[in-house]
Amino acid sequence: MIVPALALFITLVISLAEEALVRQAVTSAAFHGARAASLERGSMAARTSGSDSTRQALRESGVECGSLTVVVDAAGQRVPVGGLGSVSVTVSCDFEVVTLPGLPGGRSFTDTATSPVDPFRGR
Repeated sequence: MIVPALALFITLVISLAEEALVRQAVTSAAFHGARAASLERGSMAARTSGSDSTRQALRESGVECGSLTVVVDAAGQRVPVGGLGSVSVTVSCDFEVVTLPGLPGGRSFTDTATSPVDPFRGR
């Protein structure tokens, strides 16, 4: 009686820990992407840099998403010099987490991060 309960408890702990790690990796990747995009001088370069940086951050954290979507909003790059603009990156990652038998294991993790564009930088 105690062995099945212990096995279920261990599985639950592993599932919650894995979910927390994936959520943290997605949040971190979004911030890395937003920061990289905000450092670029143009919208197109910002979208490319933000997406590449986000994907690299997820690879380095060891998270392998079944489906990964990275959306970079670089409209803040078009704000005139001296104006306040920002770049945002939204990351959506579908991930299979360890769960209890009979429960669905697929979860979708989404996060958005925003980084300000330097208003006095040349473009």
